Amino acid sequence: MNLRALMGYGVIVVSFLIGVPVAIGQNERILQAQVSIDSLLKKNGNSKDYRIYPERENFIELWDRITSEYYFNCNGDLCYEKRYGLVNTQNRDTLDPVFQSIELFENKIFLCADKWAALADEHLKILTAFEAASLLSTDYIMTRKDDLWGVADKNLNEVLPPKYQAIRLVGNDFNFTEEQKKPHFIIQEDGKWGMVNPNKEVIIPLIYNWIYPVQFPFFGVKKDKYALIAGNGELRTQFKYDTIYTDIFSITTFTAGINNRLGLLSIDGKELTPFVYTRIAKRGDHGCRCAMKDGKWGILASGGKEVTGF
Repeated sequence: MNLRALMGYGVIVVSFLIGVPVAIGQNERILQAQVSIDSLLKKNGNSKDYRIYPERENFIELWDRITSEYYFNCNGDLCYEKRYGLVNTQNRDTLDPVFQSIELFENKIFLCADKWAALADEHLKILTAFEAASLLSTDYIMTRKDDLWGVADKNLNEVLPPKYQAIRLVGNDFNFTEEQKKPHFIIQEDGKWGMVNPNKEVIIPLIYNWIYPVQFPFFGVKKDKYALIAGNGELRTQFKYDTIYTDIFSITTFTAGINNRLGLLSIDGKELTPFVYTRIAKRGDHGCRCAMKDGKWGILASGGKEVTGF
């Protein structure tokens, strides 16, 4: 079994990243990471009682398992965080579980430590090292340079230059055309949010205080007012709502608020109800929702019509 075949497992771990000093060059960073790795390798087998993730067995031909243990990392109140390591098929040459994340990226092993991140081969030889990095998907890695973030593809070709304060990946969605069904990146620059595609073409201009991509359309925030923004950047509503939100069971109907009263919006931005409700609960069977008006509960149909109650 090789690294490429195991990419299908899709196990993702969120990393908390702390970078090394930016003055260090690439060769020095690789050397630093390699020295750290070599110092962690143990030649006498596994000496700790690791907690092993079953889905990580047969990790690759050389390294049999990713292991983890709870690592004490607090001052004052007791708290723990999970750390990760590697055990080989012989239970030897163990990499201690001191890493924030260990993942597969193309045919390489991604390692995220407290003060560096790197890609290594199956023999744990460091190939590329970063100030900090995080995997966005099986195809894209986010890397940091001089405290700003960029994106590279699985061949480490630059997709986005390192000039953004934050980057989030937006996956495929039914609102995109077939030609558009590729990952897009929500980016923050100079405190404003927007969206670009992998060709660096601006889809949503960087003019928003916040963009929240639960599902398309997006929830955009500008001057403390919300609006729906389509996947192509077009506004589907005006910026007049105090809030917009949805739940995991609905991708076509949204709850919005105006002047402390709630109503429903369609995915196209049409107001389905008047804004007269004090509470609207999550969607139930057949798309119906419970809502409260004048202190009484009733049921709203999927299209916003009052069915019963009130």
